[in-house]
Amino acid sequence: PAFQCAYRQTASMGLILARAYVASRALDFALSPPNGTAGLPSFAAGRVCVTGHSRNGKQSLLFAAFDERVGAVVGSSPGAPISSPYAYSSHNFYGEGPDAGTAGTWWLSSITQYSDDPGRMPMDGHGVLALIAPR
Repeated sequence: PAFQCAYRQTASMGLILARAYVASRALDFALSPPNGTAGLPSFAAGRVCVTGHSRNGKQSLLFAAFDERVGAVVGSSPGAPISSPYAYSSHNFYGEGPDAGTAGTWWLSSITQYSDDPGRMPMDGHGVLALIAPR
């Protein structure tokens, strides 16, 4: 409950980001288990793969973008706004976006300020993929 209070949900993306952070902390534990912890498989940084579908596909891509210890990621059907630029994320192009009814709830409400000029956005969906690409 304390963690959920710290990451109040103003949009679903806030919760997805929080879960990506928790995945990174879980990897901390897996790579360096505390003394006296027996029976855990061994892991090596850089040889970790993460996958997820839909909402968890978004989460897995964010986890890999911010944690360089992830060597590979498969985001199955992660949708927008993670895997596509804003300009191509609408009910006309990708099936979800800020103007797509309930599918638009992934987005922070502040995203609509870029509707007229998506190029002004400081970071776009394909930027997340670029953070992963060097691996």
